Amino acid sequence: MNRRKPIAIWGSILLLLTGVLILMGELQLISISLEMVPGIVMLAISVILHILFFTGGMRQPGYILGGGVMLIYGILMLTCGIVGWRWMNRLWPLWILGLALGLLEQKLFTRGQEGSWLTICILLVVSLVFLAQGFRAFSWKTLLGVILTAVGGIIVLNQLVFRGRRPTPPPPEEPAAGSDSSSPNP
Repeated sequence: MNRRKPIAIWGSILLLLTGVLILMGELQLISISLEMVPGIVMLAISVILHILFFTGGMRQPGYILGGGVMLIYGILMLTCGIVGWRWMNRLWPLWILGLALGLLEQKLFTRGQEGSWLTICILLVVSLVFLAQGFRAFSWKTLLGVILTAVGGIIVLNQLVFRGRRPTPPPPEEPAAGSDSSSPNP
């Protein structure tokens, strides 16, 4: 099958669905404000990228990464389009979470060939901490105490559990007795 055929089909479906939504809005069958359109388009692109990746049309890691990022960004844009942009002062960490989700999907669905767990974890923690702080779920002093306790505990456990168990590199091989290492082997 031609590689461009799935893109053409899904692009056509996206255009068709967008046109139907606009017509339904114009006929007042549904209420769509102009502020909702970017979120709807981003969600549609996310669905198309996921379908292209999982149906085998395009198996490059960039498709699943872009699909995950666009999913969160589309939800964010659609939410702000519905409830108002005043919520962006609390929801801005979702921009970071979108990248974390995209990288997580890329890592999981490419069988670990792409991406870094460290990067994913850092982005997830940072976004969730700022999201929780935006909704006043905790204070910064409490967070600092939890982080310092966790880091100290990890260091102590690392020293207690792994002390003396770290693998040491094997000693270098010595040349066999009676052989001259400077002469080439025939």
